Amino acid sequence: MSTTQPARSASEWGVFQQLLARDVIDALAPPPARAVYTPWVVLWLLVYQRLHGNGSLGDAVSHFLTQFPSAAEQPSGATGGYRHARTRLPNAVVATAGRRVFDTLVAAYPPSWRGRRVFMMDGTTLRLAPTDALRGAFTPASNQHGRSHWPVMHLVVAHELASGLAAPPQHGAMYGPGAVGAVQLGLRLMPDLPPGSVILGDRNFGVFGLAHGAVAGGHDAVLRLTQSRFQALVKKAQPAGDGRWALTWHPSVADRKGNPDLRADAVLTGWLHEVPIGGDQPLWLFATVDGTGAEWGGLYRRRLDVETDIRDVRRTLALDQTRGRTVPMVEKELG
Repeated sequence: MSTTQPARSASEWGVFQQLLARDVIDALAPPPARAVYTPWVVLWLLVYQRLHGNGSLGDAVSHFLTQFPSAAEQPSGATGGYRHARTRLPNAVVATAGRRVFDTLVAAYPPSWRGRRVFMMDGTTLRLAPTDALRGAFTPASNQHGRSHWPVMHLVVAHELASGLAAPPQHGAMYGPGAVGAVQLGLRLMPDLPPGSVILGDRNFGVFGLAHGAVAGGHDAVLRLTQSRFQALVKKAQPAGDGRWALTWHPSVADRKGNPDLRADAVLTGWLHEVPIGGDQPLWLFATVDGTGAEWGGLYRRRLDVETDIRDVRRTLALDQTRGRTVPMVEKELG
């Protein structure tokens, strides 16, 4: 352990206590009398493990014996008590804590655009431990050589552009009969975002279903389109200035197939933008809120900064690794 590690841990511990009070967390799942690993303690140890490069159970227990000497009744440093406490901790406690932390921290940053919060939506995958329970829930990838050993989880997150903070992610299977697409996961995120947010999405999200879901959820969307989708839509749009068209977007047969819950009269109004950015191809965007191409191009360019932040955080916290061997435990680690 480096000489800076204790100071860093003390700082992390202080922030945790400011954000999540012991009585609030323990009230969510009252622990038995004389419990050592209360929900609040377990939650901190889960955070500690993640902050320290996906630390082991042994790392967490060693820290516990140092951090809570008056409560420590396991001088041997055995991990069984903590392991069982992690299993018993309700996932709802972790979800509530994550929500509180996100709401508190994001409120400390000014909105990104015209007094509104902008969220960059992004998808990724996570390779899980090769257990039967996880393979049953998250089908491994397969190819001509057969099926992989590793379960694969599909994740979609929404990062607030001013702060880089991520709202609690949505997840599902990446492969197999229970596979869940990026758009469907993105739609599940909408209720968790502050009212009136602006969703910024790349070409994976540049479809009618995502834009319609954003508006239905009280948000707006600025989505990058593929060239073929832009060219098909611009034929139905009305010119509204240089590189700008007003569009009334009706869902196609494919849109309805991918979103069977769409109402018969579902429709979107917005603007198409063709934004020069240098190089061979411009940005093709659809926005449900009025603005200039220069505004949207500048905003879309900022998503690259957030992607850099995500990459750095992912490496530092070892976010591509989980230790959970069951679905509930993996979900706690994600929370």
